[in-house]
Order: sequence, then structure tokens, then C-alpha cells
Amino acid sequence: MYMKIGWGKIRPGEWAEFETAYATAVCSPIKGLRGRWLAQDSNDPDGAHSITLWDDLESLREYEQSEVYNEIIVPACERYFDNRLTVHVSEIKRQW
Repeated sequence: MYMKIGWGKIRPGEWAEFETAYATAVCSPIKGLRGRWLAQDSNDPDGAHSITLWDDLESLREYEQSEVYNEIIVPACERYFDNRLTVHVSEIKRQW
């Protein structure tokens, strides 16, 4: 199982619009996707975390190459970021 964690800064005052755009864009089912979370940082209301959980790395990579991701999700969300965005993909080794 794999986890993709993205962190970014939303432009001040645009969280509500970003959250709506994100929720609207990610509504379609995706092969291999087990779960998706959007979290707002408790210490920085403009900090956003996106966490996705995947069956396997192949499904994640296929999604990142997909039309849904590149033509719907990314364009719907990227306009809210202030150019600070980091993404990490990790293999889950243990689960309790």
C-alpha cells in the first residue's frame, strides 16, 4: 500500500473556495484509490494537506498520468496555491 501526501499554502482568504473546488474535482471513483483526505493545518489556516491511500504504486502512477488528474483536478486546484507545494509518496510498511 502507498500513501501520497501533498502540502501547500493556499492564498490567504481563499480556503473555502479551494475546499469547494477540491471536493468538486475529486468526486469521481479512481482505480486503486482506498481513501482521500483534505486537512487544514491547525496552526496555519492557509496550510493544506492532501492525503491519498493507494493499493499499489502502479495505480497511483496511472492516476497521475490520467486525464482526470491532469485536466480536471490539477487545473481546478492549482490556482489557489501560492507556489508553495510539496508532494511525497511513501510505501506503508506497517499498519496498526
